[in-house]
Amino acid sequence: MSAAVARRRPFEIHVNAATRTISPRGEVDLATAPNLLAAAQIYLTTTPGDLIIDLAAVPFGDSSLVNAVADIQAGAREHDDAVTVINASARLTRLFLLCGMTEMLDRTNLSTN
Repeated sequence: MSAAVARRRPFEIHVNAATRTISPRGEVDLATAPNLLAAAQIYLTTTPGDLIIDLAAVPFGDSSLVNAVADIQAGAREHDDAVTVINASARLTRLFLLCGMTEMLDRTNLSTN
């Protein structure tokens, strides 16, 4: 008897300083959310200004993603900066909605898929 094991995509974070965008790639959950938070905190403390989190390459996120984004937003507010989440899938948009965190979603970029 063999069990099928799902292969997890590697988690990466790409930072584009020109557009002030952090783009996680892969699943953001309890195991990977701290990496996203750490990358954003380093960026916010070394490069002042508003921040964009692009979730286009995030196929799955759980409450750890929402908590990380909330912590990132709190850190940005300490510097009078804002955080905007773009390209969230319909599934991730629902997650933010259920957690009461839709104020930071870019409504012009919301997915309907």
